[in-house]
Amino acid sequence: MKKEKIIYSVVFTLCIIGYFATDISYAGLVGIAMIFYAGLALALVGGSTDNVKITLSGEKEGRKEMEAKLCLTVENKGMMPIVNGRCNLEAVNKLTGEEATLSKNLSLMPKSSSTIDFSILPQYCGCVEVSAYEVIISDPLGIFQRKQSLHEETSCYVFPSMNQLPLDSDSLDRYNMESYKYSANQKGSDISETFGIKDYMPGDSPKAIHWKLSCKMDDIVVRELSHPVENSLMIICDKSLSQGQQLSEATKDKMTGLFVSLSATAIKHELHHAIGWYNYDIEQFQVFRIDNLDDIYNALPGLLGSPYREDPLSTVGRYVESDAEKNFSTYLYFSESENAENDTERLLNYGQVEIYRTENFE
Repeated sequence: MKKEKIIYSVVFTLCIIGYFATDISYAGLVGIAMIFYAGLALALVGGSTDNVKITLSGEKEGRKEMEAKLCLTVENKGMMPIVNGRCNLEAVNKLTGEEATLSKNLSLMPKSSSTIDFSILPQYCGCVEVSAYEVIISDPLGIFQRKQSLHEETSCYVFPSMNQLPLDSDSLDRYNMESYKYSANQKGSDISETFGIKDYMPGDSPKAIHWKLSCKMDDIVVRELSHPVENSLMIICDKSLSQGQQLSEATKDKMTGLFVSLSATAIKHELHHAIGWYNYDIEQFQVFRIDNLDDIYNALPGLLGSPYREDPLSTVGRYVESDAEKNFSTYLYFSESENAENDTERLLNYGQVEIYRTENFE
């Protein structure tokens, strides 16, 4: 706009000089036309200021490297048309810190609205917040302009890839043996603990038949399986950064994907557990019980919207000082910190600790 103003001023000055210093007759007419245009432009710009309403909407869930469709609805509530407008937007991934800016051109008649469809292409998983923070209205030549601040936003959760990890089956079996307390009043489906014995009925699983007892009783009896009421395995994602530590956007993305994959792998092996992390956005240690894949998906918004932050207190410190339950016998700590071994010393007061890093799955 600065360049346009300079050109406009130079041309207008030359017209005035030409009118008074030369015999160029049309120089005055050009000058008058420029004055008329300036008045009209100021009226257009001034009449549109604070009369623009913006609404953002779009897909709430997406996948990495797949376009997420968004919609920008613009309403001109004023009596003057918007000839040359622009809406500036910003997209921020709360998880990785990835940022991008974009703008959309606007042109509306008075008392009308328009819808602009556009898309973003997220490279990493996370919670992408798209905000429209200002509208700039200018005249057709871009000489005069005014800005209107906005506070409109929408969010899209970009899910990580969830894969089965090649974990040692012996370790998983060990966790499975140590990961439950059982209800004394409610039957369940866990084959590692027996709730009671009953006569075989059509429809009972052959796997539940108690063969030794059936031989002794000369009749087929089956086990009633126990119901887990509390798990004792906790998987923690370390989102704290020590002083000077830097994690790339790609590393945060990979770490998040491996963390949820670790949980999904445990579920595949029928290993119920809990997952947790310190959420710097709400300043709270969050814990989710995971009994199936749906529970993982329900926990994803909190995980994806939780940023990584430099913190003098480790994630373990945040967990220990929180009100979260600490009745877990085994902790799997997913971290990229070089001090992970020292950080987890306090966890040894509660149970066994194993540390996982992204390099363990390369």
